[in-house]
Amino acid sequence: MAFAVLATLAAFAIARAAVVSWRRHAEVRALLRAALPASPAVARIGRELGVAVREVATPGALCAVAGAFRPVVLVSHGTLGLLSEGELRAALSHEAAHVRRFDPLIGAIVDFFTELFPLKVSDAVRMYCDAREVAADRRAVRGSDRIDLASAIVAIAKGAGAPQSSVALHGRPERLGERVERLLGVAGAPPASGAQRAPALASLAAVAAFGFFPVVAMLLDLATCTMGGHRV
Repeated sequence: MAFAVLATLAAFAIARAAVVSWRRHAEVRALLRAALPASPAVARIGRELGVAVREVATPGALCAVAGAFRPVVLVSHGTLGLLSEGELRAALSHEAAHVRRFDPLIGAIVDFFTELFPLKVSDAVRMYCDAREVAADRRAVRGSDRIDLASAIVAIAKGAGAPQSSVALHGRPERLGERVERLLGVAGAPPASGAQRAPALASLAAVAAFGFFPVVAMLLDLATCTMGGHRV
């Protein structure tokens, strides 16, 4: 009976997390369906950076990666009207860094496990997201002007409308000032993003293991009883 209750609770938690994740990504899927082919100038920059770029016919500011397995950079017409060519290249370089680091896929997995277990993981998720943005900024400025990137981040953040499950250029609003200062050399050197990402992902993995442990333990106990007969 205990096993049946535990298995039912686990199935309910998985179903709930799946439903929440599906709803969270619904806006992204709608944007992808409505996205238009990029203009020649934008498509050229995308090809040079090695990422697929599509445009969204909205006046709001949007520059984000959508799609976990086949990521596409979405840029709104509002964003194209805000940014210069140098700023646009810097913004797309940032998004290309996310794609190369598999951030959309990792982010989707993190979102799912965050909903799966009723444990407090918000601090670990914020740490991971902050480190992810620092890493993308660092890679973007290798081939772009850091002032252009800082300017693009501020401009897009003012009218940001990225879906929750996308990986957006502006990141967390409360960390924008710190990121811009680092890009402009005002703040001290940022901590190594790998040193931030690893503990955050390790914490989330521990949460996942802790959440699955009762189910695994019950399954092992049931298997032992079935195969070994009575135990002392």
